[in-house]
Amino acid sequence: MTWLFLLLAGRSVRFGSDKLLYQVEGIPLWRRTVNRILPLCDGTCSAVAVVSHGSPVAAGVSACGIRCVENPTPEDGISSSVRCALLATDFKAGDDYCFLVGDQPYMRGETVREFLAAFRRSGKGIGSVSYGDVAGNPCIFSSVYRDDLLQLRGDQGGKCLLHRYPRDVFLYPVPRPEELTDLDIPPAGC
Repeated sequence: MTWLFLLLAGRSVRFGSDKLLYQVEGIPLWRRTVNRILPLCDGTCSAVAVVSHGSPVAAGVSACGIRCVENPTPEDGISSSVRCALLATDFKAGDDYCFLVGDQPYMRGETVREFLAAFRRSGKGIGSVSYGDVAGNPCIFSSVYRDDLLQLRGDQGGKCLLHRYPRDVFLYPVPRPEELTDLDIPPAGC
């Protein structure tokens, strides 16, 4: 089983408002992320969204049929969302954990599907999409790395494991750099 964890509990401090509600091409960021992963939930993949307490996106995500897990301490950084996601699933050896962020409006669903398939063929335990030498999100980890992920603290995500275990890393190149673009601040003119 591949678990698709949508990390939607960020505080959007640099953005200045809840960026998941920000619309790109008329669609809120959270919805773009959900639209991208819903077709992947086909029996071999299952999705869980990690949301913050009182988040207005929780109802929308749930209405799409995705289970929501609340992160009561999003101020503790991305590691708290990673822990919430992992602890919300039954541990099974052989599972994979794929983490997707909610602020990459141009990451294509086809890219995610191809990345997951290529990761499975690679025989590696850690995978990341990349453009050139830059690794980005989503990232995926085999269950072997579950304890390492649970030990993360602060605003440290799983990408630090790419540096810790470089021989077990698979990089999947994306053809367009904008697929890795995060919206951390509002675009100019907004």
